[in-house]
Amino acid sequence: MLAHLLAQSVNAQAFEQAGDLTGIAGMHGVRMHRHFFQGLDLKHVQLDEIKTRLREKAQELWAWVAIDVSTKVIPVLEVGTRTQAMANRVIHRLKDTLALGCLPVLLRINRARSS
Repeated sequence: MLAHLLAQSVNAQAFEQAGDLTGIAGMHGVRMHRHFFQGLDLKHVQLDEIKTRLREKAQELWAWVAIDVSTKVIPVLEVGTRTQAMANRVIHRLKDTLALGCLPVLLRINRARSS
């Protein structure tokens, strides 16, 4: 279920980046998310990146996600390349959503990935 939801979000963000009209709704969602997801007091946050491809493109995209372990709230979801710069962007976006002084435990699960 989460993988399907993330795949839909990745496709919406990719259309947004391409300048498609559906990007208007995506931009509204981003603005709403950034407005309401501030001052969060999260205790445990799981970080992960998920590889995906667009239906008609051979370009490989990565969905970077931060999930609160107890509430399953997703304070950060970014789509892009798998680079150090993108990892830094996700961490800084997470920091921007947290309450002042909040320092959650960050979990990163390494799974064996099939080729």
